[in-house]
Amino acid sequence: MRTSTMLSMVQSMATSSQLHPSSQVEVHSLPDETEVGQNQTQLSTPPLLSSLDEIKAFIYQSRDEEKPVFASFHVSDHDLETIYEFVQVRGFRNFRLSCSNTHNLTLRYLPGVAHHVAVRELESAILSSICESPHLPRNFYRMDAIVLTGAATVTLDKRDKLYKEPDGSFSSSDTFPLVVIEAGVPQFMPQMQDDARHWLQETPVNMVILITLGPEASGPDIDGVPMPCIQVQHFEKLASDVDDQSRTPRIYTTLKAVWTHEDDVGDFMLPGRHFFVEGTAEHEVFRAGDYPLVVKREKVLKIRRWIRKMWRS
Repeated sequence: MRTSTMLSMVQSMATSSQLHPSSQVEVHSLPDETEVGQNQTQLSTPPLLSSLDEIKAFIYQSRDEEKPVFASFHVSDHDLETIYEFVQVRGFRNFRLSCSNTHNLTLRYLPGVAHHVAVRELESAILSSICESPHLPRNFYRMDAIVLTGAATVTLDKRDKLYKEPDGSFSSSDTFPLVVIEAGVPQFMPQMQDDARHWLQETPVNMVILITLGPEASGPDIDGVPMPCIQVQHFEKLASDVDDQSRTPRIYTTLKAVWTHEDDVGDFMLPGRHFFVEGTAEHEVFRAGDYPLVVKREKVLKIRRWIRKMWRS
């Protein structure tokens, strides 16, 4: 298949959509949960293999056109290793690798720096909220309890080697990520939700935070400067399914927040238990008290300012 055809097929999947206002809901209450879906669609026949040359040409064209991409492929195990090494070089670090139950290679690409800055600022604000929490046990030592692992590549414990690269992540000591952050554009929200489901159903990840930027808001920010639409969503496993190893965890949306307009921004709350390994003193404290981590409004506004600054960079 010609690379230009492949790219146009991927881009045609992104239908234009406007973000609609949604009020922030309590992280720990689930009366209005929206289920992402229990069963990932399986292909009736294995997908056709894409060649290494096709994938490389697709990567080059995506970078040159500077358009967001979220595309899935199936490649040989050897080619997957080669592609992974290929995108590690300086010119391709805006590409992220992922996978699903039906494709062993998903390529995500976001041009520019706004999404990267959004994730870094969000990570920093969350880490500060952890360290400043009044609910931490007395012997809490941050370097032992939680590690900011960023966009570190994760190799899944499967028969075939599979890679997933979040945009940001939190781990506890040397364990698999417990919380991941992924950034994107609203046109690819269905694909991002599928990827969130794969993280939660196929790995030990407890929560996925999705942040989408764009398109530009219909009106300027409070001081007249153009502002992109900003939406944040949380996806978590249903608590009762975590202890039941016999069933595939059901995944629910537990937060929808819009940070586009300053007047709508409030404190940003996250379930603290998800950031620590089950059985640790930190996890037990946050689980028993159902305590949230709280990123204060002032810090959320700071994140918005950085996003706005980088939006047109």
